[in-house]
Amino acid sequence: MQLAPDAETQNQSKVLQQARAITFPPGSIAQLANNRSYVGQDANLLDLSDDLMSKQEIQVVAVVDRESNSIIGIVQRKIIFDLLGRPFGRDVIKEEFVSKIALPAQSFRYDQNILAVLESLTIAKDPEPSYFAVESETGEFLGTFSSYDLLLHVSELSKLDLEFVTAIQDRIFQNPSQLKSQSSELVFTNRAKANLGTDFCYSKEYLPGRLALALTKVFGQGLSRSLSSMTLWGIVRTFDFRRGVHNFVTSLESFSQECFGEKQAAGGFFADLDTSSGELLVCDRNHGSAYLLRDDKLLKLKSIANNEPSDQANSDKLAVFSFGLQDNDLLIIIGPKHLSNQSSESNPEDLENLKKALLQKTSTSVNDLAKDLVAKRRVTDLHSPIGQDQNFILLRYRSLRSL
Repeated sequence: MQLAPDAETQNQSKVLQQARAITFPPGSIAQLANNRSYVGQDANLLDLSDDLMSKQEIQVVAVVDRESNSIIGIVQRKIIFDLLGRPFGRDVIKEEFVSKIALPAQSFRYDQNILAVLESLTIAKDPEPSYFAVESETGEFLGTFSSYDLLLHVSELSKLDLEFVTAIQDRIFQNPSQLKSQSSELVFTNRAKANLGTDFCYSKEYLPGRLALALTKVFGQGLSRSLSSMTLWGIVRTFDFRRGVHNFVTSLESFSQECFGEKQAAGGFFADLDTSSGELLVCDRNHGSAYLLRDDKLLKLKSIANNEPSDQANSDKLAVFSFGLQDNDLLIIIGPKHLSNQSSESNPEDLENLKKALLQKTSTSVNDLAKDLVAKRRVTDLHSPIGQDQNFILLRYRSLRSL
């Protein structure tokens, strides 16, 4: 890996030279070292300023030892031209070597992983970039990169991660998803805020006449929340609901604790419906709400027990309550704060609007009703930005005795 000046650059420049390009491993820090400009430590400062006059793109130049080509420091374009702009600046700097204004620069071996380099750095929140050098295994100068180059690369990686996560979410959180049987018509909708991480709904007929319903609240932000969403969705999808709603909730929360640590990663509203009798077994983790439209009245289902999330480590305190559905009941299960701004209690105005929307569409299919609720934002905080999560389960129950 012998370094040599680029012949064309040498002919056009007084002192400025270019390190030879090398082959490097994909993902290594040499990938960002696009600036290969350097001068020897005894180069004249005025000669360097003359070279930089025609090379506006070069913001920093490495200063290297003439014999070993090892990095000594860097000189910044801004500093050179600040000196040049002072009274008699040209006369002053024509007697100086570049080494006099060279600044120390941290160096990294060319084959170090970019993310490993990022972890080792503490990049200050400064409007001016920081500069770093890249060297060979023997210490020869190969190029420089800036904190801007590093952050831009990480931003591009994050963009690719975001596109990948969004594609997965689009596949697994299909909108809407429907279940229809002789005694019930159900639809659940998952609409993620900004397509990045979401609470989610899920329903499954795990035995003839038995429906599992889950609205899962996922904590966290950004990609971490997306990871939680997709991991917990896999757990919900593969669980054997014949073990019961109590066992399901304790298993989900136990996994959440083991996988994501002390910070709670899951909560929600979970239920099991026997469509033949209308019995609805509910475990409310205070991270969702269920409303029932019956005889033109909108009723809220609420457990007598207080299943606070802090009790999740003790499954004995987890209460399941039973509620009986009647013929033509319309059940809607929604996420937390979807009907209010910052209050834990639902906004009466939002509830009244939801009631009107449900009553106006009683003769339509549940699927059409769900589309209408999404379009009119009836199941999200009306004071929140457009695109807020809209996740809900909508079920119309028909008693088999009435058929």
